[in-house]
Amino acid sequence: MSKLKTVSDWKFKNIADKFDSHVREQLPWYDLVLDSISFIVKNILPHEGLVYDIGGSTGNLKKLLWGTVVDRNSRYYTIDNVKEMLPDLLEDAVKYDYKNFDIAILNLTMMFIPVRDRDTLICSLLDK
Repeated sequence: MSKLKTVSDWKFKNIADKFDSHVREQLPWYDLVLDSISFIVKNILPHEGLVYDIGGSTGNLKKLLWGTVVDRNSRYYTIDNVKEMLPDLLEDAVKYDYKNFDIAILNLTMMFIPVRDRDTLICSLLDK
């Protein structure tokens, strides 16, 4: 990855290959948060459940939860609008047609949703 020259060069697609080290450098508590979320999900995910990890970036949380997802015959989808992050569903989280789900995770996501769209996203999730 080449050095970013200006602040406007900072885009997720420009750092996707270094995202994991970047996020851990900038947010030293990142793994603690992932561990906490995974603990909660492991305790509430039902058999044959559906999880949406909205803004799931490189799938770090999915990796932590994969054994539980498989054991419970559940489905887990990362949603991201940056193909370089390799999401399960390459979608705009605000416009996506969510199915009835059991858990929606928005870890470090809302700050990247335009303010004008945040209510739309939350309302679409609450409707399910």
